[in-house]
Amino acid sequence: RPNDTLLAGLFPVFATIATGLFDPPYTAGTGALSDSFYEVLFKQWLLEGKQPQSPLLRAWREAWDGLQARLLLRSQAGYVFFGELDQGGH
Repeated sequence: RPNDTLLAGLFPVFATIATGLFDPPYTAGTGALSDSFYEVLFKQWLLEGKQPQSPLLRAWREAWDGLQARLLLRSQAGYVFFGELDQGGH
């Protein structure tokens, strides 16, 4: 996960194939390219016995906090939805 305060808790959608690292510009969200990742973090924690100190649970909680803090939005009509962080380039 990149060390970037803008992305704190979030996992970018795209990684560089050659290095396996997330390189800017970043895109993060809950859309078709990333929602399964967050789901699998939680499901794998359940399958591994719900250990309270699990790195999977810690990553999921950090991601949930990041999603709520950075991407949970409200429309002018009052609808609540998750947006997307896109620094461009993808």
